[in-house]
Amino acid sequence: MRTTTFSEFIRQPTKVLTEATGEDIRLTRRGEDDLVVSNAARHEGQIGALDQLSRLIAASLDEDTADRIAGHLTAELPWIQFLPEVQRRAFVGDYFRTARACASVGDFRRLGIEIEAWSETAAAYAADIDPTGADLEILDEPASVERPVAS
Repeated sequence: MRTTTFSEFIRQPTKVLTEATGEDIRLTRRGEDDLVVSNAARHEGQIGALDQLSRLIAASLDEDTADRIAGHLTAELPWIQFLPEVQRRAFVGDYFRTARACASVGDFRRLGIEIEAWSETAAAYAADIDPTGADLEILDEPASVERPVAS
């Protein structure tokens, strides 16, 4: 991916767009998220391929496959090791169902949210906190507590 500034794009749009036919171009902007200029057919092909791949994997998931995938994912997402085995399988299933849904609409931001939520669940297990809340004490009556004060 070639990178240029948004200012350069404004000054020479034809040159930058001509270059975009061969590869994607990242437009950097001060104080804003970068933009990507891409060939629409190439972009749609990538989304279609991701959609088909996520469908294939989701359709192939059984417990053994989910366990193998979770084992391989620990290299990229080491926090998975803190999830109990049943939760690892659930994560893999959720991951591929969400990836499939994201591919179907061409927007993968929700997948990042899903991964972050599972990461937080793993952190809770690592800290010996039951993420289900089963270990919480439910009070019959409201109790007053002192306001915490920063030291």
